[in-house]
Amino acid sequence: MQSLPLSWALTSSNNFRNEFTKHHFNNLTWVPFRTLETKAHFYNFITQQTLHSSKDVIIRGCNKYHVEELSKQGFTSTKIGMEAILETSANHFEKKSLNSLIKRGLRYGNVYQKPYSYKVAKQFNEFRKKTVHSHKPQLKNLFQTDFTPNNLLYVFQSKTNEWLGAILLSVNSNEKLHTELILRKKNAPTGIIEAIIKNIFEDAKKNGFTKVSLGEVPFVLKKNTKIDNYRVYFAIKLGSLFKFAYNYKGLYNFKNKFTPKWEFVYISVKPKLKLKHFAFLFVQSNLHNLIIFRLKEKFKESYFYPKFILRLLDFN
Repeated sequence: MQSLPLSWALTSSNNFRNEFTKHHFNNLTWVPFRTLETKAHFYNFITQQTLHSSKDVIIRGCNKYHVEELSKQGFTSTKIGMEAILETSANHFEKKSLNSLIKRGLRYGNVYQKPYSYKVAKQFNEFRKKTVHSHKPQLKNLFQTDFTPNNLLYVFQSKTNEWLGAILLSVNSNEKLHTELILRKKNAPTGIIEAIIKNIFEDAKKNGFTKVSLGEVPFVLKKNTKIDNYRVYFAIKLGSLFKFAYNYKGLYNFKNKFTPKWEFVYISVKPKLKLKHFAFLFVQSNLHNLIIFRLKEKFKESYFYPKFILRLLDFN
């Protein structure tokens, strides 16, 4: 089976619920998440009458296969970033520097896969409050954030059983796992996240998965990518304006240390991507609140800042 858009997921018949997350505004419809049964196909979903007959529909996290299928239904697709994919047939952990980091991390504890339970889900939510970026407004609808029976959860625990890091995954296809959240406790030692990723990779290989996706890095394209579409140019330039709030370059550098296979990620819109779609996603993803938060921090970091501007920004 072909993979699904990022953060869409497969589940067994036992856990299946017809989960279909949509966000609406002024006739715009965004489908950020969808859960499908193991034998279901992306094509069957997009040809459903309710979606087939709709206008101004947004599906992000698409790959080349999705772009091809969606084009038949009147969608136009735009490159928006890249996805980092580890192939389990390859050796992504041969670099000495990476192995050194992993060894450093493992001095402080071990990695465990946590089976789902209400208790662990609650513990996961509590841990999120202690992580590096927990004090900032959180992005929404771009990745799964809750530990459910449909997810996999790997945790780095110290020798005293304290959680130091965690990675939440979803099953993107019968052959591919997808990373949803990467979390690290404040002041946690270096190397623990790398250790978790290696453990996930090894388990995925044992369990017959051929790919482990480290997720998307938005606003970054492969070197020498030909920008033949003004929508692509606008999307990348828009991202560069907000780099002070969302450090996608740092995210790219972290994922690139695993020497992944980089593949383009697309946003697909019916009929065409317009400024209103960017504005809609901007708000629905909560990026606007993150930008406001970082602007306030920037002002406070300066020697002199006009307090009335901070008051203007505080309109939530």
